[in-house]
Amino acid sequence: LEGAKETAAKPHNNSARAQTELKARREERHRLETLVKKVEEINNQRQAALSYAKDLEEVRRAAEQARTELEKVRAKAGSTVQYDEEEYLGAKGAFEAAEKLCNVARLQLVKIEGEVKTSKALIARSEIDLERYDEKVAKLKEAKELLLLLEESDRLLTEFRKHVNGAIRPRLAELAGEFISDLTDGRYTAVELGQDFSPTVVEDGEAKAVISGGEEDILNLCMRLALSHMLAERSGHNFSLLIMDEVFGSLDEGRRMNLLALLEKLSRRFEQIVVIIHLDDIKEGVQRTYYVDFDEASGEAVIDGQEELEAGVANL
Repeated sequence: LEGAKETAAKPHNNSARAQTELKARREERHRLETLVKKVEEINNQRQAALSYAKDLEEVRRAAEQARTELEKVRAKAGSTVQYDEEEYLGAKGAFEAAEKLCNVARLQLVKIEGEVKTSKALIARSEIDLERYDEKVAKLKEAKELLLLLEESDRLLTEFRKHVNGAIRPRLAELAGEFISDLTDGRYTAVELGQDFSPTVVEDGEAKAVISGGEEDILNLCMRLALSHMLAERSGHNFSLLIMDEVFGSLDEGRRMNLLALLEKLSRRFEQIVVIIHLDDIKEGVQRTYYVDFDEASGEAVIDGQEELEAGVANL
């Protein structure tokens, strides 16, 4: 039953993890969409920069043409005896203006080329992010499908747990009631089980919420016996072995005898019943007794009747 509870709890945990992962993927998707818009803006700026670079190239050609004209003027001035100061100053001013414009254009071109380089790097990185985005979209789709599967599994396991609890609880309570009635000489006639399988004894038709420590040990023992009996019953064949450790310690002498009689009845279901005890007065009520002592010389446990025990185990 505990295994079934743990199995039913796992889909809840998986569902919570899937919800968290789904939220994170949605945030990542929003971030990537914002990045895509930024890349589009950078592309537009890149196109504008290229257009501006084209205009600067035209300015550069105009400056070069002005320089050529100035050189012609200089050559003409050098080969002609006549010198026109006004014409010279005009040509010089035109050249200096063209040279300044060319320098400004050159600086602008360097700046734009840097921006273009940065834009290309952003575009390359954005393309990588977009590829990762596609991968994450695919994983998000898988996560959604897994979430739906986990939610459906959780629903089915919840229904199955309710079905199992409804089918097991009545029979388990019935068997526990039979065992506790035998052990208490009819003082307690029934056991009630809550939704969480917590047992409560019934005395004179009323549930008894408070019982002594010894009675609580008896109740827990009856629950273990009932569960073992029901497992053997539902398996369709007898279980070969039932082992009980220190179940007599909290019982008075009368209830010890009742438990021995009950174990005798259970032998029809279990081929062997092994009881580990530290009480000498019980040995008269069992078929075989084996004593285990500690040998200080060898540092090992010594079993009285070990050969007989090994022969019995070999015949199983």
